[in-house]
Amino acid sequence: MTLYVRTPEGQVAAYSPESALPRKLKSLLKLVDGKTELEMLVQGLQAFGDVRGVLQSLHAAGLLKVMTADGKPGPALPRMTDSFLGRDSPSSPDTLAVSRQNTILATPNAVNPARQQALARAVDLMASFVLTHIPLDSMAVLKELESLESLEQLGATLGGYEQVVVHAGPATQDHLSQIRQILREYL
Repeated sequence: MTLYVRTPEGQVAAYSPESALPRKLKSLLKLVDGKTELEMLVQGLQAFGDVRGVLQSLHAAGLLKVMTADGKPGPALPRMTDSFLGRDSPSSPDTLAVSRQNTILATPNAVNPARQQALARAVDLMASFVLTHIPLDSMAVLKELESLESLEQLGATLGGYEQVVVHAGPATQDHLSQIRQILREYL
């Protein structure tokens, strides 16, 4: 029997008002009680979509740990890598952090509410797409999306994001077109 238990970080992410996790993931984290077996969660929470994949993503992000019924640590899942946003390794010079440092903000979003709303709309579209089509990899991508502060940063990371979602099937092209349209309107 496999059980998921919130880590201290997962506890903060689930209940802190400052947590950047989307409401859906916070709700799922709160439902993980350390007593309900994984298969029961998967069956009972089908409204969340791919519950198993999302739980694995939360585990890989360090917000959950796996325990066995006898209270011993369960099997470790692989940790997320930086490849999700077009990075081959943490030392790769083409990381989001480097792109963020090199981006010059011509018109900060905080000064322009329309740009701020456009960024929020694009990030929401991207987060929903990732949760729906790539649940196993969603946590790493969601963290990066939540850290975006401008449309310029979004534009700088779009190539890496495209590499992540290109394998999600036919819906990918329509999704990417929506994001590009938002960027065309404001950049």
